[in-house]
Amino acid sequence: MIEVKVTGVIQSPDLDRRSYIVLLKEVGGDRVLPIWIGENEAMAIMIALEKINYPRPLTHDLIKLIVEALGVKIIRVVVCDLKDDTYYARVFIQKNGNIISIDARPSDSIAVALRSNAQIFVDDKIIEKNGMLIGDEEKLGKLKEYLKDLNPEDFGNFKIPK
Repeated sequence: MIEVKVTGVIQSPDLDRRSYIVLLKEVGGDRVLPIWIGENEAMAIMIALEKINYPRPLTHDLIKLIVEALGVKIIRVVVCDLKDDTYYARVFIQKNGNIISIDARPSDSIAVALRSNAQIFVDDKIIEKNGMLIGDEEKLGKLKEYLKDLNPEDFGNFKIPK
């Protein structure tokens, strides 16, 4: 598994779909994994990144509060699989020394992990197949151009632009 950090959320160039892309960058490396997510999840991730507090808990804040009230700790999130153009994740919680793995969408997992200060990982095979190398402006420009022409269903077959 490769540890990643959320480097940002960008809106898809396809404005009719109101889709967003969360960018997961490997810690200590130059690869980024883009994952398409919905508008609500994008907002939840951006709120956590910006550390915006609301007077009443939003859904992912509520999940964190319930977990804490039950004496459970979210220890990590893993983007673990890609099947039929859909990413899968697992949230790992710990209670009384026992670790429990729970199936979840990557977007929700990331939103909860950011609020819980839990580590985020991606399976090595997913990064190898779908990660993109970045590091210079030329590559970033190519990434932006490449993203303009993609649809959400294209991400299962994501290839690094040359």
